[in-house]
Amino acid sequence: GENQRSTEDSVRLVREMQRASVRKGGLPPFTGADQEGGNVTRLGQGTCLPGNMAVGATGKTEYAYEAGAVTGRELRAIGMNINFSPVSDVNDNPENPIINLRSFGSDPDMVSKMAVSMSRGIQSAGVIAVGKHFPGHGNTSSDSHTSLPRVEKDLNELRETELLPFQALIDADIGMLMCAHIQFPALDGTTFRSLSDGQEIVVPATFSRVILRDLLRGEMGYDGVVITDAMDMDAIAKHIAPPDAVVRALAAGADMICMPAKLRSPSDAAKIEEIILTVTNALKQGVLSQAGIDTSAERVVRLKIEVGLLDEVYDAQNDEAA
Repeated sequence: GENQRSTEDSVRLVREMQRASVRKGGLPPFTGADQEGGNVTRLGQGTCLPGNMAVGATGKTEYAYEAGAVTGRELRAIGMNINFSPVSDVNDNPENPIINLRSFGSDPDMVSKMAVSMSRGIQSAGVIAVGKHFPGHGNTSSDSHTSLPRVEKDLNELRETELLPFQALIDADIGMLMCAHIQFPALDGTTFRSLSDGQEIVVPATFSRVILRDLLRGEMGYDGVVITDAMDMDAIAKHIAPPDAVVRALAAGADMICMPAKLRSPSDAAKIEEIILTVTNALKQGVLSQAGIDTSAERVVRLKIEVGLLDEVYDAQNDEAA
């Protein structure tokens, strides 16, 4: 929405990124947006849908399905294959500054039903739905875009509220979940040294093996793709250098890294190369395991196959014929 105001420009951008990747022998990339509805609508053009809390207030899961289907069809028309939606957080803190209207509400059972229904609507258009923000952003009183939130609930409390929608999505075979930059000290008290003040701070879920591997993969039985929330958010960027943050997230169990990059000069591109080099070195040094990277790659490729991404043709001749 910041730089692609027209549908034509969006189609051209997505198509050329896919074509460039395939031309060099790679697989077509995932491309997606936060097309949630309400105040989080990224397409420069498209249907202005109500936010999730308005949909949830109707009590009608069919409305959630239709809203998902509309956003899915519009993203698919542009060529995108991921919608970072539905927000599946239970908004059980009235002072929450960032989730609030983006949540379906404060009832975990209702949020579960709405999230599953919206995800199915998105997927009906051939677009991957992404449940977020695991294990739950609804009880925070701060915004992870500007600070590192902390939730004091223990695992039993989370099982009764925050985890219910995510378990429902897992049971409904959702292809991708997004993890949150939030501390859950009752789940994982592991610490790391913050760059901002040198103090030891509790790891966010993004860096937690206990949360991503033991809880999500183990107890909850999820074998889909885990992607991080944006790694340039202050919850992460204030405390750790981007290359080190990527290594920590991969070591914890994330399969994909959401690392926004503003490419305006060769020096900007060099920052991405530095991240790739750091990951490569971490593999050589045994900080990351090759088996773990291979497993993540398998999950990503499997999802690309399931959504039909590898069956599409991206050459210019095909466009002219169409």
